[in-house]
Amino acid sequence: MSETPLHNTLANELNPYLQQHADNPVAWQVWGDEAFAIAVRLQRPVLLSIGYSSCHWCGVMERESFSDKQIGAFMNDHFVNIKVDREERPDLDDIYQISHQFLTGRPGGWPLTLFLCPKTRLPFIAGTYSPKHPNADVMSFSQLLDRVSVFYQSQSKEFSNLRKQVRRGYDSLSSVLSADDVSLLMTREEQEKLRETALASLLLDADTYHGGFGQSAALQAVSHVRTKFPLPLSLERLLHATGSTHRLSTGAVQHAIFTLSQIALGGLQDHLGGGFFRYAVDAEWQIPHFEKMLYDNAQLLSLFARGASLSNPSVPTQTLFETAAAGIVDWIVTEMLSPEGGFYTSMSADYNGTEGAYYTWDKKLLLIRLSPVEKNLIEGLYRLDGTPNYGGSWHLCQAMMEDDVVEAEGLSRKEGQDFIASAKAHCLSIRRQNKLPERDKKIMCGNNALVISALAEAALVFNHPEYIKLAHEATDFITRNLWRQRRLSAVWYEGESRLMAYLTDYVFLMDAMLQVLQVEWRDSDYQLLLNLAEALIENFEDEGEGGFFFTAHDHEALIYRDKPDVDNVMPSGNGVAAKVLGRLGHLAAEPRYLNSARATVQWAKKNIHMQPQMHHNLLLAHEELVNPQPLVLLSGGESMSVWQRQIRQRYGRHVQCYLIPESSELHPPEAMVLEENQALLCIGGRCLLPQVELAPLLAQIEEALVEKII
Repeated sequence: MSETPLHNTLANELNPYLQQHADNPVAWQVWGDEAFAIAVRLQRPVLLSIGYSSCHWCGVMERESFSDKQIGAFMNDHFVNIKVDREERPDLDDIYQISHQFLTGRPGGWPLTLFLCPKTRLPFIAGTYSPKHPNADVMSFSQLLDRVSVFYQSQSKEFSNLRKQVRRGYDSLSSVLSADDVSLLMTREEQEKLRETALASLLLDADTYHGGFGQSAALQAVSHVRTKFPLPLSLERLLHATGSTHRLSTGAVQHAIFTLSQIALGGLQDHLGGGFFRYAVDAEWQIPHFEKMLYDNAQLLSLFARGASLSNPSVPTQTLFETAAAGIVDWIVTEMLSPEGGFYTSMSADYNGTEGAYYTWDKKLLLIRLSPVEKNLIEGLYRLDGTPNYGGSWHLCQAMMEDDVVEAEGLSRKEGQDFIASAKAHCLSIRRQNKLPERDKKIMCGNNALVISALAEAALVFNHPEYIKLAHEATDFITRNLWRQRRLSAVWYEGESRLMAYLTDYVFLMDAMLQVLQVEWRDSDYQLLLNLAEALIENFEDEGEGGFFFTAHDHEALIYRDKPDVDNVMPSGNGVAAKVLGRLGHLAAEPRYLNSARATVQWAKKNIHMQPQMHHNLLLAHEELVNPQPLVLLSGGESMSVWQRQIRQRYGRHVQCYLIPESSELHPPEAMVLEENQALLCIGGRCLLPQVELAPLLAQIEEALVEKII
């Protein structure tokens, strides 16, 4: 009896990325035991393809190869093919990106293509995008498929060796940290040395010509086109040096501010619709890869708020940063906010089959029906002369500060700003006559938590209460739809919550609640914070070695169980876990949280020493465990709000400050000693005498900060 041919099963899936492949002639299967059982029965390798909906090259490969009937037929005859959305399954993506590095010696990317042993699920061949037609550098996808099929059938010894290579790689990761080396927290001297090493490493890699990282000044004169990412966590490490007496601190902060300025002026920002694209394809930040990701914009919103708080109000960068931050909020509200209150995941780079077509302009269309003054301002602001900068069209990159363009036109600042705003609104109205690029409308818990945190910080810095309203609405969306039986779900889409949440979902949301509570205290947010901490420790903690696994104890068993400690494009789960548990341990006076934070830092100590520049959050957590942040608790109403604003303006992130309203029924234990309109300063486990006047409280804070390494 012949085997029934496999068919494409993705039509039954809700996931937008999987739906994009539902009409392929490839017999795509979803990840799971059933697909691997089929592969074992048929004695075929598994082709695992990992991507995401707004990924440009994923779309190219889908159109070129996965939609081709001949290629699809070959895939169906020789492989069992599994399609995975890396945003829904970051556990699988992380594991197999590591495999790619083991097998190729190079970082991976998307689309990620792997060929797996059906029994062990270990990969033996790995790659990323493969073109439909061969070129001088790479074989075609068809050639790759043919060679892998032959290899699998005939090279059993080499096949076994490659699987063992990957297995040894994972085993080596598990044994990197030794308990003998992590018995104690670092001394202040060790800590300061690591801070210096981290800053020096980042500054050594700094692009002093255009901002950012990855291209030294010596190479700029002969630079070629290259991809360039903002790297928010690296900028955050530089900004953290503010207030420090460290010899590198001034240069670190200056480079971060310079980088943020270049990013805000260049083509990485959507100067009409707001928000930022994922990365640039040139060193000058002029031409982006046009996809917009929610998690990128959340982190940049936080950075621009922080940069604005460090800038002098009279300096143009503060206005530039506030405008950039407002643009991000406008974008997420206008184009990414769901009717239910959560935020969508991403917006595609492609439009009508062409990357960036939605955002680029014919100059005549851009300037049509603008007044002469508006035309002059727009042409000067974006330097619309010479040759168009993107394939015969213009992509807007700001060439001058607005004030300089306005002054050149002989206008007052107010007149110029009004003209520019009117011109931008008109151009945006033309653009919005077109349908938006495709959006991935699934709502991810962790990404939304990053937005909530950033909105809270921006609300504090820019004094915009509407931002905290958005943060509360997104929080309430999560508690209504993703929090069930004291566990989080990772994804919500079309009314359904799915998939067990990951470490980052829990700790990002905890971090967000700590931020939100410092803007406006809600008992429900504090209760959620405490519940998340308990769920985190119960379901993710490695009680033997310290630290937290990326997946819960009852998660599907995979070929490797990761404990991420490195900050990449997203903060590391263990870094944020240690930070939030340390802060919450002091706020809630709960020693268990502090012990878990210490154990996490101790577990990661060796890796922190090896690459301090890659462990910003773990370094920050360690600093705060050794030298706890001053914690201010205020009790009262509007008069105490004035105190809170002054403390935030003076000390920013270096002091945690919570205003507990009189109506609160759930608050930190230390706040119970406070009467109305009193303040209490605590440092670690030590609380000083309550204060009824602001000046003595500020003096207490100043003294506490002198004792602490900032």
